Amino acid sequence: MTDSNNIQILCISETFLSANKNIHNFQNFNRFRYDRDLSIGDKSKGGGVAILVKRGINSTEYTLHCRDVIHETSNLEIVATKI
Repeated sequence: MTDSNNIQILCISETFLSANKNIHNFQNFNRFRYDRDLSIGDKSKGGGVAILVKRGINSTEYTLHCRDVIHETSNLEIVATKI
């Protein structure tokens, strides 16, 4: 799908990923993700966000200094990348 549509950057919400699950179908992409911490809040599944950037595009994970504060007080997941 990504090759035939010439997708360069893909943002996904509600990934439903956890530490023991990975994104296997996107081998040609650098993957940046933030999974929902199920120990916070009343949700037992779901959540999570990911940004996939086509290999060859210079990208690194970007640290948002507010992310930990937001994460400690809500079920909000945030991930950022610098291109």
